[in-house]
Amino acid sequence: MKNKIAFIFIWLFSLCHIAQDKTLDSLKFALKKIPDLNATPADDTLGLYLLNRLAEAAPDGEWEVYNEQLYQLANTKSKTPTKNKNVIKRYLGSALNNKGFGFIGKDKVLALENYNKALSVYKEIDHIAGIAVVLNNIAAIYKTTGDIEKALEFNMAAIETCEKIGDEKTLAKTLNNVALIYHSQGNIAGALDYLFRSLKIREKLKDTLSISNVYLNLGLMYTAQNKKNKSLEYYLKALAIRQQRNDNNGSATVLNNIGQLYSQYAMYDSALYYLDKGLVIKRKAQEKQGIVYALNALGLVYVKLNQPEKALEYYEEALQIALLRNDKQSVTTLYSSIGGIYFRNGKIDKAEEYGKISLKNSLEMGYPKNLYLSSNLLYMIYKKRGNDKEALRMYELSVKMNDSINDLEARKADIQKQFQYEYEKKSAADSLKTAEEKKVTVAQLKQEKTQRYALYGGLALVALFAVFMFNRFRVTNRQKQIIEIKEQETQHQKKVVEEKNKEITDSITYAKRIQEAILPPQDFVNEFLPDNFILYKPKDLVAGDFYWMEVMGDKIFIAAADSTGHGVPGALVSVVCSNALNRALKEFSLLETGKILDKTRDLVLETFAKSNEQVKDGMDISLLCIDKKSNTAFWSGANNPLWKISENNLQEIKADKQPIGKTDHPKPFTTHRIQISPGDIFYLFTDGFADQFGGEKGKKFKYQQLKDLLISINNTPLNKQEALLSKVFDDWKGKLEQVDDVCIIGIKI
Repeated sequence: MKNKIAFIFIWLFSLCHIAQDKTLDSLKFALKKIPDLNATPADDTLGLYLLNRLAEAAPDGEWEVYNEQLYQLANTKSKTPTKNKNVIKRYLGSALNNKGFGFIGKDKVLALENYNKALSVYKEIDHIAGIAVVLNNIAAIYKTTGDIEKALEFNMAAIETCEKIGDEKTLAKTLNNVALIYHSQGNIAGALDYLFRSLKIREKLKDTLSISNVYLNLGLMYTAQNKKNKSLEYYLKALAIRQQRNDNNGSATVLNNIGQLYSQYAMYDSALYYLDKGLVIKRKAQEKQGIVYALNALGLVYVKLNQPEKALEYYEEALQIALLRNDKQSVTTLYSSIGGIYFRNGKIDKAEEYGKISLKNSLEMGYPKNLYLSSNLLYMIYKKRGNDKEALRMYELSVKMNDSINDLEARKADIQKQFQYEYEKKSAADSLKTAEEKKVTVAQLKQEKTQRYALYGGLALVALFAVFMFNRFRVTNRQKQIIEIKEQETQHQKKVVEEKNKEITDSITYAKRIQEAILPPQDFVNEFLPDNFILYKPKDLVAGDFYWMEVMGDKIFIAAADSTGHGVPGALVSVVCSNALNRALKEFSLLETGKILDKTRDLVLETFAKSNEQVKDGMDISLLCIDKKSNTAFWSGANNPLWKISENNLQEIKADKQPIGKTDHPKPFTTHRIQISPGDIFYLFTDGFADQFGGEKGKKFKYQQLKDLLISINNTPLNKQEALLSKVFDDWKGKLEQVDDVCIIGIKI
């Protein structure tokens, strides 16, 4: 009896102590108060509780010891008849799940084996929350080993399980995991769908850490779609949350992604700064996965800087870590990267060896990007060896994978999902506002009803003495009610119109932000064309005019384009045309301006051909290529000419009289070769400035007057020419309406 009382005292003391101080020392102290865990009654679960908490809280090197004790004790007690069978089984499942986690990075077979045992235990006692957690963990194992179909199967099962019990936190995490898999497969539409579903739940839960994870993944999405500013915006949001929480390891992950973003845009000093900073933190935390990612990114930067030996050092270190972790995805990417360096160094046999391993793994995993990299490497190898048959096979595979990566539907899905997400947020806010307004209205009606009863009572008394006066008042009151009803109807209609107008304006304003994402950032233009100006004055919030720029090696491509129409229709056409220009240059590797416009026309027609309606939209364009290596310019135009001013003389290079779009007798676009000298100024423009009505007689400005204006100011610095042109345009327009979008680009060699 005495021993039993002592045990109860220890149990109560332990619980009180844990409640007051949940530190590691408190848990260890409470555990020591139990002399022999194996001797405790079968129904007692205090020891299991303490061991489970220690397994969660203890640092590396200790937690596995406590978890093994938890497993042994729970396994023993589960085989003994007890009324707490289900509770003990939960602890057994937790221990097996922890054991599985401990084998990640060491032995994925054993990790999977323990996860499956945990799943069986949880299913036996119908512990739904535990089932969801383990399903997610098993999916993660299959993802890293390259079995993507299995990973998706278990993730989908986890989603179904979470929805069944309303576990929103685990559901949001699983949705995020599926989004990452879809993103790796090039399925941007699916990725965005699951990612925004995850973000919506996490914002509802106000889980800032999880929200930062979604921001990080959104940054990845925009990076994949070449939207630098949008990507950087989400990365910085994620970084701010991590730093606010003093999460160094998480901050390092974001720093690594920012470094890769700068690398993508050839800003190598910034890329190395962020990647090195992130790698130092990852090494200190011994976070192997993060170290692999950072080393791989640094290797890529040094490849771009033409320092292959330095790149090889980083790649090989990353490969060794990835092989030890059995991280098949990273291993596949690194084999391809290392093979590429061996190819550049003339070690063809070695390059082929690495390329074949990368291709084999890529085919097993089904990731388009990995398949593109490995097949493109083998294509170059077989082509160099004269093995035309294998070279053709690899080339066809690489083109197919590249098409998959650059699918136009990805960009459409981006716009669609953003609109949907913003709309749902706005709808929720409007619903809350409407509910509050309804409460106020009900209270007012109740008050008015009370007042009306009092008034009618008074009138009834007055009616006893003056029937005539009562009748006159009743007539007057009816007239007043009619007037009030009419006024209410008028106010209601006014409110409806105002709300609809605001919804339309908000949608167009957001569409403007999306359209701006396709325009090259000013710092990107300045980096390659330091002396320039861009006068861009849309007629409405969104525009049919747009400007476009890309850099391929020593060649700088820049264009001023005028899509059919203006406003929302023109903006939609501009997105199609801008995407077609990108594909002609990047996907089809065309570097001759005339051929770029030919292919752009084909792609625009192909897009509109999918419609059941006959669409004749397209664009006029002035496309200039400056080859810094040969000190030569190349130009092609569709309806819009190019003006070149050299030593105060203006030369006009005429465009082909046909649009980028449907035309009766299409011809190949002409490529003009232009010799350039220092001080030459090129002007690319659309027709908006010349077609503007204004002046004293309300006439068009016209091209001749624009030529005279540009000649008169050509000795003025370009950064001031934009302000001068804008002022002349506004003065000419005066109080008249702007008739079209305006875009003029000036470039000084």
